[in-house]
Amino acid sequence: ASAPDVISGVPRSRFIGADGMPPSTNDISGANLQWSQKLNANWDFGLTLAQNKLALTEVGAFNQSVIDAFLAPFGVPPVLGQVTQDVYAYRMNQKFESTVLSPSVTGKFNWANTQHTVQIGVDHEESKEESFMRWSDFPGLGLWPIAMGVNLAGTGYATWIEPTGNSGIDQAYLRKFNATTSYVQDQVKFGNLTVLGSLRFNQLEISDTSAGVTTTRSTGKTTPRFGVTYAFSPQVSAFAGYAEAVQKPYLTIFGPGVPPTGEDIKQSELGLRLTDLSGIT
Repeated sequence: ASAPDVISGVPRSRFIGADGMPPSTNDISGANLQWSQKLNANWDFGLTLAQNKLALTEVGAFNQSVIDAFLAPFGVPPVLGQVTQDVYAYRMNQKFESTVLSPSVTGKFNWANTQHTVQIGVDHEESKEESFMRWSDFPGLGLWPIAMGVNLAGTGYATWIEPTGNSGIDQAYLRKFNATTSYVQDQVKFGNLTVLGSLRFNQLEISDTSAGVTTTRSTGKTTPRFGVTYAFSPQVSAFAGYAEAVQKPYLTIFGPGVPPTGEDIKQSELGLRLTDLSGIT
């Protein structure tokens, strides 16, 4: 026998479920198109078009002792470790869809005795997140079991009853994003030294609907990127870099009426790179 779980008091090897409980599902699909074309001796055109979809459904059942702390303010005594307990149900749905369009031009040429690799482009993404979490609560009181007094040590299970979505603690949101980043980047090589500099203008529009309230926000920000690499030999090089960026928030629940915001990112790196040095990479 396995040790009891410290939260529920039930052995970890014991399955808590319900007869007729539908399966959890995870469906992922995507398509990606990449096109490249040489414009002349120095310049190339590139285009990326991608679409990704995710549909996640998770259903489950759990015993009453898991929520002892939640029920205590209502005068319900704890049942931690008891064999006979009520059983509750939940359903979580998460849908995500994203479409990305990224055209760019890349030029390679020599100027002022230095080698330049210049890239100019735009990354545009439109995406949508839709999610809800439902708990079993048929009378609409907040939380209600699908079965009472179930013998967790027995061979029988509760009968599955689908959460109806009328619980006072249910959560749901719909979030839409439009993100456009325009950038210019130049990588310059001076012998063994390579320097990279980039500027990116990030435009982010977010619409968030939760608890029947829709809030929107539009922001724009210019962020830098800088990096330097020095090659001591074909096998050993040192590098350093600094970058700032703005990205859309993922799987974040904003309070009703709270303006959604993007996530600012700052990253620094410093290191040594080995390439096939005595078999070490």
